[in-house]
Amino acid sequence: MVASLITDNETDPSWERSPAFVANNTYTITSFALVLEFNKGRLQNLYWNRDGCAKCSGNSNFVCLNSPDYALKTTSCKGQGGTVDCSRDTNDIF
Repeated sequence: MVASLITDNETDPSWERSPAFVANNTYTITSFALVLEFNKGRLQNLYWNRDGCAKCSGNSNFVCLNSPDYALKTTSCKGQGGTVDCSRDTNDIF
């Protein structure tokens, strides 16, 4: 599953997409941060913030995907035979 953030850019009428991997049968990403940038009260930009893989080092339940994303092995999730809570969390950053 891939989530796409779709935005309407006033200076360019075409739609812009910023895809973010969410989950498949092997991996699940549980934490997302959506960054909203404003200038004088007007939304200028929004994008998915990628924390990198530093958080997952040393934890065997996690894997680094494509360098910017860390994910849980789906088999580690509750309901998939594991013990880890794989609920998704989205943080909005202004």
